[in-house]
This record gives sequence, structure tokens and C-alpha cells, in this order.
Amino acid sequence: MTPSVTSRSVAGHGGLRARRGLTLPELLVTMVIGVILGGAFMRLMVHQSRFFDAQNTGRQARSVSRGALNVLMSELRMVTVPSGVMVASSDSLQVRVPYAFGVLCGSSAVASTISLAPMDSLAFSESGVRGYAWRDSTGNYSFANASFTLAPGLATSCTAASITTLPRGRVVTVTPLVPSAAVVGTPIFLYRRILFTFGASVAMPGRVALWRKNMETNVREELVSPFDASARFRFFVTGATASRPNVPVVLDSLRGIELRLAGASDRAAVTTNAPATEELQAAVFFMNRIR
Repeated sequence: MTPSVTSRSVAGHGGLRARRGLTLPELLVTMVIGVILGGAFMRLMVHQSRFFDAQNTGRQARSVSRGALNVLMSELRMVTVPSGVMVASSDSLQVRVPYAFGVLCGSSAVASTISLAPMDSLAFSESGVRGYAWRDSTGNYSFANASFTLAPGLATSCTAASITTLPRGRVVTVTPLVPSAAVVGTPIFLYRRILFTFGASVAMPGRVALWRKNMETNVREELVSPFDASARFRFFVTGATASRPNVPVVLDSLRGIELRLAGASDRAAVTTNAPATEELQAAVFFMNRIR
């Protein structure tokens, strides 16, 4: 009986197998594979982070250039030649900027009446006005600003001259009188002197900003910042197809301005440890060009 008992016991234990855990070599291999995968994932995250940072700083730089372009284009395009540009350098530009256009209705003994076309209400309401310019027989604009005054006028003064003021237009009177050489219907515009400069930023100390100064009210405002130090103006002159860095001796030979708007990000990029820059180049040719 004893051998049979022993046989059953052995058979019964023979059906069970011991469960094994990870051996030390297997554990080491697993750890090595985990480190490799973790390192690869970390490198991917670092590259992605740098890529997004480069994209963000580049977008900031481009937005600076585009913001400045919108302002400069809207005002510089309306400048007349000759006499529209008063002072120019690579980092500053003072111009006579028209902000309201109209036609002459006539003159009395004390003032001349002008019918103005509908205009940007914000531009018209800005304080300060220097004078007016009227188109003479040569097709050029002559400027008048001595003892200038601007006041509301009567629509009937224009109606009597067979000139109808458009809806949302205005009738104004100006002095000094428009010269007698100007006939009824002569084009006239009102203007301000505006100074654009690249200078030290107040909003972002140590950086460069584009400034706009209303010379009539002496109000200076920081439009856009920051710019790279290479931001500047270049100049198109009569008879040349390419811009030049130097200001012409005779400002009336200017036909346009090339804008080199090197916008910069407000912080340094991770990859270069310096602000990202994006240069936007645009040419502005004066619209009121006669010759």
C-alpha cells in the first residue's frame, strides 16, 4: 500500500509548475529599453517646444511689421509731390498728410467756402490742422498756412455755386482766402504735419519703436514696438527704379518711400537666445503725383 500512496503523491505534485518572476538580466533589459524610449520622447518634446517657440516669436515679429505698415501706408500714400515731404532721413520722415478733400465753392471778403467729401470721422476729429492746399493751373498743389483758421460753413454757399455737398460731407470756411486764380470747383485738401520716427521705446525700454507725432498739437505717440535696429526708410527719386539709402538733396525729387520694417519679437527665442526678426519691405508711392 505504501508504494501506491507515494506514486499518487508524486503524480499529483508533478502536475503543478512553479511560477517564475523577472530575472535580473530581464529587468535590466526592460529598464534600458524604457530609458531609450523615454529619452526619445523627451527629445521629441524638446524639438516640438523649440519649434513652437520659433513659430511664436516669428509671428510676433511679423505682427509688429504689419501693424506699422498699415499705419504708414494709410497716411503716406496721400502725400503730394512736390512739397509734400518736409524733412527726411533714414530714421525719420516729416510729411504734410491730407486728411480731408473737397472743392472750392467760392470766396467772400472774409473767408473761402469749401465743400468736403465724406471722410474718416476719426481722422477729421483729430486735433490740429496746419492749412490747406489748392490745385493750381499747372496741376500742382500750392500750400497756404499763414494765420490759418477753419470754421463750419453754410451749405447754401455751395448750393449757390451749383455744388452739392455729398451725404456725410461737410461745408467749411477757411482763411487765408483761396487765391483768385482758383475757380469754383478747384480741388482743395486740408492737411496736418506728421512726423514718423524710429526711436527708443518707452513701452519696451532698450528696444526700438515707431513713433507718430502730430506737429500741430505736439502730441507724440508710440505706435508699434519693438523693431530691430535695422528698421529704416529708403527713398525713390525721379528717374530711378531702385530705392536709395541716402536722402536726395532736393526733396521734391522724391516719388516714394521704401519701408524696411524689421519687426522683432518681444522676447528672445529659445534656440538663438535673441529676439526673432522679420523684415517686411514695402514701397509707398505718393498718390497725388503730378509730375
